[in-house]
Amino acid sequence: MKNFKNVFSLSWSNYLALIKRGYTFRELLIKFIQIYIISRIYSILFQPVRLRGKNVKVHYSAVIDGGNFITLLDDCYIQRGAWLSVPLFEMPPPEDRPYLTIGPESRIGPNCTISAMSKISIGKGVVFGPNVTLVDHYHEFQNIDMPISDQGITSKGTVTIEEQCWVGANAVIYSSSDLIIGKHSVIAANSLVRESVAPYTIVSGNPARPIKQYDFLLKKWVKI
Repeated sequence: MKNFKNVFSLSWSNYLALIKRGYTFRELLIKFIQIYIISRIYSILFQPVRLRGKNVKVHYSAVIDGGNFITLLDDCYIQRGAWLSVPLFEMPPPEDRPYLTIGPESRIGPNCTISAMSKISIGKGVVFGPNVTLVDHYHEFQNIDMPISDQGITSKGTVTIEEQCWVGANAVIYSSSDLIIGKHSVIAANSLVRESVAPYTIVSGNPARPIKQYDFLLKKWVKI
């Protein structure tokens, strides 16, 4: 996360370092205007949330529904096209609490969808790649005499993603019970996760299965 935070630091030395890496001054200026001016003003006016920590960045193209039940903690970054939702229209009257919490220094990638009916908690320093889908509910479908769209939604559990996890592009995380993704785990791109993941584990596939785990004695990732 160090490099991520440096990109958005106001330090002139950081901008010089980025220019040396190949970015143009014009490109960095546009990013600065989008993130620090347009998105910040737009977010305060049109993307209200229950709690907004320090230095939170929400791209102006992101959509927030049910913001009174969403908490964004210090230094988290919600990128373009993301959709954060608490589906109030389809769920029972909500309790007075956060239903979705995104932890400090976490980054939600472009076009991600996160929807919480029960409880979704994302820890510190978590990284989502593009197009990740994370939900803790699904549409009811038991009554075949009624359109599914009219049957409402239901939840079978919560989702907790512990600190320092990485969720790869296009992954889908869906709770069929209380689901925990342990600290410093990796969800490979295009994976479907429906069961809990142990800490320091890499999972891949549909459904996702463990393929590697970190061995603290060998100090490296080893195949399972």
